[in-house]
Amino acid sequence: MATCLWTQKQDIGPAPRSSFDLVYDTARSRVLAFGGQINGAPARDTWEWDGENWTQMSDIGPSARLGYALAYDAARQRSILFGGSSKGDLVNAEPLLGDTWEWDGEDWTQLADTGPLPRAFHAMTYDSKRERILLFGGLTERQGKFVTFADTWSWDGNEWTEQQDASPPGRNVHRLVYDTLRDRVVLFGGITDAKVANDTWEYDGSL
Repeated sequence: MATCLWTQKQDIGPAPRSSFDLVYDTARSRVLAFGGQINGAPARDTWEWDGENWTQMSDIGPSARLGYALAYDAARQRSILFGGSSKGDLVNAEPLLGDTWEWDGEDWTQLADTGPLPRAFHAMTYDSKRERILLFGGLTERQGKFVTFADTWSWDGNEWTEQQDASPPGRNVHRLVYDTLRDRVVLFGGITDAKVANDTWEYDGSL
């Protein structure tokens, strides 16, 4: 078996942060990073990694946030960002965001302002067969209590559509990924009903 190694590439670039997301732009061969939480506060900086160096890009675009989700739409060659929290206090996630943005490699553009309810710590992935981004779950706050979503939404490049399907229990800080070989979206883990979950679910992508 071949030996596999982690190699540290850089320790300069974006400031130390958490609660952010990364996505790979296949058309431009770049990794995109946005915002997150820096020193307890939400950030709004945009960075790209070309395999050797980080470059700070546009400082105009989505408002400062953490706990959002990113996915790369390969058919339209755009990175899509949805939601998040504009407050750095994770104990009190309000106010939450429900806006949709796309990154074309140079600029951010705000798209639909309708669709999923505002939320944070949801997950998204791109279904390459159906050319749709899929979103599941997330967290909101109602009357001082955290509530998890169990809804499934798809983005076709123009609008969000809720999928009326039986779903996993509501959760947040889970992960989604698309299995291209088996044509399934796979979900694992997260926090549901104040418990850390280890269940695995598949979605067949029916729209």
